[in-house]
Amino acid sequence: MIPKRVFWFVAGAAAGAAGLKRAEAELEARREQLTPANLTKVAAGKLADVAADAPGRVTNKVKDRMAQRSSNGSTARQPWQQRDWTGGGQP
Repeated sequence: MIPKRVFWFVAGAAAGAAGLKRAEAELEARREQLTPANLTKVAAGKLADVAADAPGRVTNKVKDRMAQRSSNGSTARQPWQQRDWTGGGQP
């Protein structure tokens, strides 16, 4: 009876030690990833990607809006109201 308990105690202690060693290695790897320099590099890369996509996204949104307006039965119009800047409507 005692040898079984000793065996399982030693097995549990070994598993705990191995798990602790692995957790320490994971934390060290994460600590290296989360340095201010690395965070700055990642943020700058994501910002550059978003900035590169912005013109195409805006163009697509305007085209979608114009297509939506023309599909509603109205004639193709600009997404803004036209104004008469000649002053012809003034008294």
